[in-house]
Amino acid sequence: MELNKKTDVGRIGFFDTLRLGAIFIIFITHFIDFFCPEYFDLWTTSPYSLLLKGITGKLGVALLGVLLGYFAYLSKETNASRYVLKRYIFFLICGFISNLLYAIAGQLFPGFYPFQFDSVIKQSVLLTSNINETFWCIPAFFAASIISYLNGKVKAPSIAIIMEILVFFWCKQVWISVCLMGNLIVIAEEQRALSFLKYRLVRIGIWIVLFFAIKQPVSDMAYIIQGVCCTIMILLIMRGSIVKKMLNLKVMSSIGRRGMAIFLIHVVFYRALGPILFQAFSFLPYTGAFWSTFVICFVVTIIAAYLVMWIIDMLMKYTSMALSKIIK
Repeated sequence: MELNKKTDVGRIGFFDTLRLGAIFIIFITHFIDFFCPEYFDLWTTSPYSLLLKGITGKLGVALLGVLLGYFAYLSKETNASRYVLKRYIFFLICGFISNLLYAIAGQLFPGFYPFQFDSVIKQSVLLTSNINETFWCIPAFFAASIISYLNGKVKAPSIAIIMEILVFFWCKQVWISVCLMGNLIVIAEEQRALSFLKYRLVRIGIWIVLFFAIKQPVSDMAYIIQGVCCTIMILLIMRGSIVKKMLNLKVMSSIGRRGMAIFLIHVVFYRALGPILFQAFSFLPYTGAFWSTFVICFVVTIIAAYLVMWIIDMLMKYTSMALSKIIK
């Protein structure tokens, strides 16, 4: 398979753009739910429902999960203990920074609970979502990244991974199952499977099927179906040069590499800034005030995410160096 030109951190550019797309879906659906939930009527009103039905925050999370499973399977870390510790410390740092922002917002803005610092430490160590509700999926992401890493090291066959997906689904660990689907992308590409995807008409037909397949009522099975759709979508993009080139944009992939930071801090930023901005734009019609507030909140969150991700990367760099000395 001919791969894209990689970015400066060794990632394939369009994957980071996909991550940004997932974050945008999550951000805008959360923003609408908080400020103007009546807009969701469009999701059930023709003709808008034809396009919008199925586009939910959980779809964005499903795409993030599949991408996580893909990269965890490909990890070059040779020591399993070191990998587990690095992943835990990464999510711990992410949790601490996002929880700390919530605690600070609780002291400065109405609408936030004033969490104490000891609570921030405790909830961050336990990887809970008691402070930052967007952390609800992180325990599943943590577990799935470890399983995916081990699958990659033992070169688990696709049938074994499918069995893992079914077992975790049966155990009601839906989001672990969704993440493990990313493992199958690696196997499909390494084995050059699904050769029929090289035909453009076949890809177009599958795109049409995916468009309708994601439009499921909310349920665990719907999340599994959306995970399957995200997995197939990524395979289609990898086999299709046109879409791949469209997504392989440096600016978009650069923002997408900060996707985890955007995901973790977006709620605190729009809840803190949104009411202030709505008041500032009160001279505009409601729709104008809504979208002006959305754009500014989204841009500010992206800018803040660059700083947050820089802090996370710096701390992880020193953590990795320390772990390399402790665990040989």
